[in-house]
Amino acid sequence: MKKRKTKALDALAAARKCLETNSGVKETAAEFGISEAMVTMSLVILEYGTKQEIEAALATDIGVVPLANKIRASFSPEVRKARQGRNGVWSHDRKDKLKQQAELWAQLGPSLKSLATLPHINDMVEVVSGNTGREHTVNETLETALNWLKEFANAWATRKQKKHYNNGANPRTSNSDAGVQHPEPASE
Repeated sequence: MKKRKTKALDALAAARKCLETNSGVKETAAEFGISEAMVTMSLVILEYGTKQEIEAALATDIGVVPLANKIRASFSPEVRKARQGRNGVWSHDRKDKLKQQAELWAQLGPSLKSLATLPHINDMVEVVSGNTGREHTVNETLETALNWLKEFANAWATRKQKKHYNNGANPRTSNSDAGVQHPEPASE
């Protein structure tokens, strides 16, 4: 058991080195004395995992292989296609973008799940009512939050519609509508 945990930590350290130094998987795996597959799976965790998933992997609460497989299973077809033929080396700009995306998703994903599981509206109004701090927070943030959610919903619907018309192609990378200006989504 201890040997497995050590290999998992070595694989995560090797993957981190790949990301930080832009070194190749093959060379880094050889340096750490572990398989290229373990480094590749650790890269999946560090690049696409949530903060909680990365922390669980570093604490060896979950194995590298099952966690990487779980994360891979959640990949969209676009991500799967983009990952095909990779050489295991990211540019610094790409690494920065992936890190920023992971940080933003770590905020958005749980927030959406939290909103979706809140109790009935009247119950929440009762929770807020009569507490000056809670009322202040709602008064200060509700309109902005609602506008953000409406804009996100419109942008998401537009993306889904474009994806449908492009036969599943990623609308941000598809050349099928090059030069075509799309109107801004209507706001309510």
